[in-house]
Amino acid sequence: QPAEPMDVGEDLGDDTCGIGSALEYCVEKDELFAIIAGLPHVPDEITALEGSLERFSFITNLYQEQPHLLDPHLENMLQSLMAFGCSPTSTEVLRHQSFKYLYQLTKVRGHKYIVRLLSHEVADLEPALALLNAQNPQDYETWETRYMLFLWLTIIALIPFDMKLFDGRRPDDTGSCTDGPRPIMERILNVAKGYLSVTDKSRDAASVLIAKFISRPDVRPIHLASTIDWLQLSLTPADGGTTGMTSSVVCGALSALSALFKHGRREDLLSFSEATFDRLLKSQLLDSNNTLLRKLAVKLVQRVGLIVLPARVCAWRYERGNRSLLLNLAKEAGSTTAGETPAVASAEEDFDVPEIVEGILETVLQSLSDKDTIVRWSAAKGVGRITSRLPKSLGDEVVAFLLGLFSPMSGHTAWHGGCLALAELGRRGLLEPGRLVEVVPVVVKATTFDELWGSFSIGSHVRDAACYACWAFARAYEPKDIQPYVDEIASALVVTTVFDREINCRRAASAAFQENVGRQGTFPNGIDIVTMADYFAVGNRQNAFLNLSVQIAQFEKYRLPLIESCIGTKLKHWDSVVRDLGARALHNLTPVEPQYMASSVLPRAVDRATLLSFTECHGGLLAVGQICFALAKLCNSHATKTSLPDWIAADVMDKINDIILKLKAVNMFKGVHGIETRMAGCRLIENLALAEFPVRDASIVESWQWLIDDCLPYIDQTNAGVTDAALAALTPFMGHYYRYESIGQENREAIVDMYCRELKSKLVFPRMGFALALGALPKNMLRGKVSQVLSSLTTALAMEKGMESQFAEARRDAVKGLGRFCLTAGFHDDSDPTHHLPVATAVPMVYEACLVALQDYTMDSRGDIGACVREAGMVCLQDLTLSLAESHPACLTEQLMTAVFSSLLQQCSEKIDRTRAVAGGVVTKLLHSTSPLVPGIAERDALTSLLSETLCSELNWASASDSFPHAVRLLALSPYRRAVLTGLICSVGGLTESLVKHSSNALVEFLRSFT
Repeated sequence: QPAEPMDVGEDLGDDTCGIGSALEYCVEKDELFAIIAGLPHVPDEITALEGSLERFSFITNLYQEQPHLLDPHLENMLQSLMAFGCSPTSTEVLRHQSFKYLYQLTKVRGHKYIVRLLSHEVADLEPALALLNAQNPQDYETWETRYMLFLWLTIIALIPFDMKLFDGRRPDDTGSCTDGPRPIMERILNVAKGYLSVTDKSRDAASVLIAKFISRPDVRPIHLASTIDWLQLSLTPADGGTTGMTSSVVCGALSALSALFKHGRREDLLSFSEATFDRLLKSQLLDSNNTLLRKLAVKLVQRVGLIVLPARVCAWRYERGNRSLLLNLAKEAGSTTAGETPAVASAEEDFDVPEIVEGILETVLQSLSDKDTIVRWSAAKGVGRITSRLPKSLGDEVVAFLLGLFSPMSGHTAWHGGCLALAELGRRGLLEPGRLVEVVPVVVKATTFDELWGSFSIGSHVRDAACYACWAFARAYEPKDIQPYVDEIASALVVTTVFDREINCRRAASAAFQENVGRQGTFPNGIDIVTMADYFAVGNRQNAFLNLSVQIAQFEKYRLPLIESCIGTKLKHWDSVVRDLGARALHNLTPVEPQYMASSVLPRAVDRATLLSFTECHGGLLAVGQICFALAKLCNSHATKTSLPDWIAADVMDKINDIILKLKAVNMFKGVHGIETRMAGCRLIENLALAEFPVRDASIVESWQWLIDDCLPYIDQTNAGVTDAALAALTPFMGHYYRYESIGQENREAIVDMYCRELKSKLVFPRMGFALALGALPKNMLRGKVSQVLSSLTTALAMEKGMESQFAEARRDAVKGLGRFCLTAGFHDDSDPTHHLPVATAVPMVYEACLVALQDYTMDSRGDIGACVREAGMVCLQDLTLSLAESHPACLTEQLMTAVFSSLLQQCSEKIDRTRAVAGGVVTKLLHSTSPLVPGIAERDALTSLLSETLCSELNWASASDSFPHAVRLLALSPYRRAVLTGLICSVGGLTESLVKHSSNALVEFLRSFT
């Protein structure tokens, strides 16, 4: 939560350090002292000054989590820096630089600690005031100087001497003052008031100075009333056409009044409380559009309330032990100590609460629903502070109001403010154990809060605040008081830790769970889960969803809450990524609770898959496929070799068969969300095919085939995922459902014929999708169609005159499809050409097509669009060559491999970085492959010497400066010289400066080596 500028509430201790701290002492102290000592010798140029300060800041920032390690050295550092800053011989640059260093130390260690170490002698008053008067409030580069001078004055102003003793003016016999400087009180107050209108951090320090200075016994009678009146008059509305300066003045006045009502005595300020509150309400600052004004106004309201109510520790407060470890140990031993004061009800419990408190409470409670977080956070702290001074009856009313914020009609701001306020009340012992029966359910519900706003949601801050409330309850209550709610809180925190979308919520829930395990000791399997779900483990969302969930589900107590969270909320989440992860999590959780998944979760997912709500339909489709596939894997690994019908009810299986048909009937595959629904439908078909899910009849297979075929042409830069999902489903679907005799050979042939015809479409997207589909066909679909598919794919690679640029992506996908098709069909020496590819005729044909693809230099408005075809061709050559080197090495003749390597090495020396990287990777793989060894490479030894395996593993082919010095060396090899020279000429004549520079320099240096 954001910290307040100066007045951050109670001081919770100076020596607090983070759990992850690892340092033991200030290692760089000598360097810090050396930097400070060298300040007078730093040149007065901006580069040197900033470099020195940056190094000092870098070192000190290392100790932000353990600032106490700087304590042994701080006093000496401050003395040296103050000497530079206050010396009359110091230059202006040195003075301002010294105060910048002082501010850096203050930022790391905290102003409350640093102020105590600053010199506060009587002799420091005039020099500090003179330095401050000499500053320019409008100089934005030296605000650190003014800020530190104000902080210095706050400690000097507390010197225990009457301020009148420092005045040079003395009253004469008539009572009037002689000539002389103005009183020191007026000078200090005037300079502080002048800085209340600035916009930098010195305004906050000036506010504290005013508050502490006016609280002095000798200043209070003279200036308290007039200063408060002046500040109240400054509280004018800062909206509606007023200038930014007016807003700044109001901010300064609010800060000063808040600090004054914090540091001043109740007896002195009580008479001003009601007037200040009334003036604040009349100014309407609580309705301002300025967030900072509203935050400071809420702070002032609560400070007024603390002045109105007497300072007391309410007797009804719940206390868990003492702050002192000694007192806690003594209490456990059954003894009483002098410092222990039992809380007993007293007559003070019946004191009369002033009427103004009702208005103050109402204002603060309403601010819990403010639109900005910092205002709600300030209001929540105010609720805790004020409630701690109220009678029990009023405290119960505050809790009842807070519980009312958690209604379904309340917005996210009310839920967030309510969680923060409940956490503050619990942390301060103001939430009695009897109230937990009402509080815990709403806090647990808040851990899953998500309010949909259009295409996104609001709620992460509410879930984070709910985790904070659980953390506060762990520290506030005895284990016996929280025991009835342990299961509820633990399950909610585990679910948030594992399944929340936002990383900050997962880590907050993990920290709250850890706090409960450590403080309460009653959370089931707490130590094991804390070890698994630590700060870093929950940082990766996919790891949390897919791995941590399975590990934690091994504990029966958390198993069902995790599953119910997935099916209840994650499958209908607004973010499609979360829906996908939720479905995959159900897949991983199925082996842990298979019976519950099959009998309870799967039927609900099936019903959800046919709903008209897109999010629920999408999540249901994903979940049905994942659960069925997981159950199928469980059947195969089961000792009794069960089948899916043994787990899934017959009516549920019928509904699964009809899902695609029902969605098609209601046009769910069309419209705005049709793209994602198509992808989810293809994922469902893929998983059902992998699970070998039994279909009712051929019409079901036809409906699934229709969806896959309809998704294949859905390729463009935004919807490529549809075709990818269809291709992923195509292979297992046809491999399983088209292997039975009930699906006739004529049906298989009709599908392949249709795919081949689409390669001649006049549109690019069908060509792309069906070319990839031909490559994805399983072997049972290629019987009798091998030669036809090969001919169709190689024909699709040919560039049609006048249509080169239009079908470049289609040629790229045809190359990809050709490679996958050849690997699926396989090469054989003497086989039926309708079932396998004959080596003698198919290998030259395929390699010729790939080599033609490597000469595709099609240009359009996007540039060298043929590069994508060349890259696909290189990858295809790599896969085919490695496959043939293992099965038919004799067909890889030296002539063929020389042509292959010539084309590859030409691409290694060409102008596009990405293309060079692909070519370099392919050359490395083929040249240094040992299993299998690629035969037929001309000049293998020389080529291996120039491109050794070690060099290739370190060489960045995508970098022109790295690749061209090695590419030009290939000109020494005569079989590849022409190809390499062609690529180099293309690069030397390129357009980019770095490409031309490195390629031409490398070529010139190589040629000079022959002269």
